[in-house]
Amino acid sequence: MTSPAINTKILKAVSHPVRARALTVLNQRVASPSELAAEQDAPVWDVAYHVRVLRELGMIQLVSTRQVRGATQHFYRSVAPSHLDDELWGKLLATCG
Repeated sequence: MTSPAINTKILKAVSHPVRARALTVLNQRVASPSELAAEQDAPVWDVAYHVRVLRELGMIQLVSTRQVRGATQHFYRSVAPSHLDDELWGKLLATCG
């Protein structure tokens, strides 16, 4: 069973449109913050911040990195947080898409 504090943090996280769109994309495929930013027509720094929030909550995970012009590009995909059951995770994703 999940605690109310965890549920509140997760619900607050996905209530932001940038995070909701990122989570929807990352549930369908692997992507980097720069790819997500281009798709959302948003600054990379802003999307990277929101991706970090999702990662810290255990809603996405790093799957690979790649060197690009002297920087490291990170690629993520969504994962159900360990503290959420599959049914609740599915409902949460449905609200994002």
